[in-house]
Formats: sequence, structure tokens, C-alpha cells
Amino acid sequence: MATSDKDRKKAQRRRDKERLAEMGMKVVEFEIPESVRKKMDYCRNVRGGITPYDANEFIVTLILNDYERLQEQEKAWAKDRCEVCGNGLPGGCKDVFKGQSNCWLRMHSKEVALHV
Repeated sequence: MATSDKDRKKAQRRRDKERLAEMGMKVVEFEIPESVRKKMDYCRNVRGGITPYDANEFIVTLILNDYERLQEQEKAWAKDRCEVCGNGLPGGCKDVFKGQSNCWLRMHSKEVALHV
């Protein structure tokens, strides 16, 4: 019995997914506006120097850079304690007191957020 194109494609997607899983990788898809994609293309071409970053490499590098920056911020916060719950930061009360005016997360949420 002949295998349909649909069945072959399904099997190929399964094999691709298994191959990526073996390497500890996962495909993540997201949608971005055309204007943002153009900005990404410009940045990856300029920042890549002689050989532009491919889109995957560029996104992974941005994530790793942000992770390093967050680790440095968390080191700075390690000495702080929330005035409301007394717990360490940035976890604190796990949002139990998030709405209170003297909650650390509420007072410093702009430090935690990504800056655009």
C-alpha cells in the first residue's frame, strides 16, 4: 500500500521532533509584526559583523544576554528583604501582598521588567 504525502510529512515531523529532543532542543514558534521582523533582520545583519546571525542564533543570543543581566540584578537584590513579607527577593511573598503599596515587587516592578 502506498504511503500518502500527508503520512510521509507527518512521519518526517515526528522524526524531526525526536531528533531535536535527543539534542535537548525544542522548536518554539512565535508571531512578530513585519516592522519588528525588519528591525530584527537589520540588527542581526549589523551585529553579525562579516557573517550575519541567523534568526535562531540572534534570538538565542538575546535570551542568553538577558539571562546574564537578570542574574546580576538578582545578586544585587539578594541583600534586600520585602518590607511586607520579609522574604528574600525577587520571589518575596509569591504575589500574596503584590497589591500593597509597600510590597517590594510593586515598588520595584519597573526594575524587574524588560525595558523597551
